[in-house]
Amino acid sequence: MKHILNSIICLMMIQTGLAQVPKTTVVEHFTNSNCSVCASNNPGIFATLRNYPDAIHLAFYPSSPYAACIFSQQNTAENDLRTYLYNVYGGTPRLVVNGIVISNTALGASLNTASTHTTEFTVKASENMLSSDSVKVDVVITKVAANTANTALLFTSVVEDTISVLTANGEPRHYNVFRKALTSAAGNTITLPVNINDSVTFQFRYKIKNGWNSSRLSSVAILQHATTKATYNAAKSTRSSGGTTGITSVNGNSINLYPNPANTLVYTDELAAYDRIELSDLTGKVVLSQTLPSASIDVSALPAGLYVTRVYGKTGVHAQRLVIQH
Repeated sequence: MKHILNSIICLMMIQTGLAQVPKTTVVEHFTNSNCSVCASNNPGIFATLRNYPDAIHLAFYPSSPYAACIFSQQNTAENDLRTYLYNVYGGTPRLVVNGIVISNTALGASLNTASTHTTEFTVKASENMLSSDSVKVDVVITKVAANTANTALLFTSVVEDTISVLTANGEPRHYNVFRKALTSAAGNTITLPVNINDSVTFQFRYKIKNGWNSSRLSSVAILQHATTKATYNAAKSTRSSGGTTGITSVNGNSINLYPNPANTLVYTDELAAYDRIELSDLTGKVVLSQTLPSASIDVSALPAGLYVTRVYGKTGVHAQRLVIQH
């Protein structure tokens, strides 16, 4: 009876738009392929990020302090402009978490704090191939709880998730490399939805350039405060295995689990489409694994906290954050 009541309350909150939703963390990483300090620091940065698999990571390559950086030279103006937004031009590596500049040594603490944050806006990003080299990107922003802001900055970009090339600083692989801005590199000023449950949609198109690996491209959308640059939310689109249709990503999620936060049982109408579900804690340890389909998932034995839920099926692997409260 208790889990039924929890489900009813959660559904009522969704229907009335009173509940905030978990915020997707975004890490903007300013690095340089000629920077030896970057080569020394980046492995530790990536190791920390692996403990937060639902965080979005973007790597920018400004022209300073090393203008010969191959990734900077491929798009110098936009890489540099993103550093100007945070006043970090001139030195690498630098880190920005959810629009706030942090010290490199504070990444773990910042990600841990950010993992508990909620927001009044959802961001959804999806990609569709229009031709062999043309991509359409849709970004949908929905207001889900009260917020008095009327405008915000929307930054949307193309990212290549892995590039294997040995660069001057000795790094053989480069992750989530910024390729191109679909808005201004500093973000476009947009008008936010006025009413709860209202949405606004933005469409972009881009051409896949020679040298880009089409199968490794995705789009990242970041919604930021117009003045402070702090993020409201973010999303990253992914491609299906066939490379022809984008898989929608909502706050880094592709499934809907409820209630969230959960107490004992978790439900979703989509579980029948998948073969297995796993829950991992923030260290990456799998703490629950269950075959599907199933009417519900029992999480009553797990400690209260934040978990990453992954479901595995024919459409791939999809993730969602789940908060457990007792």
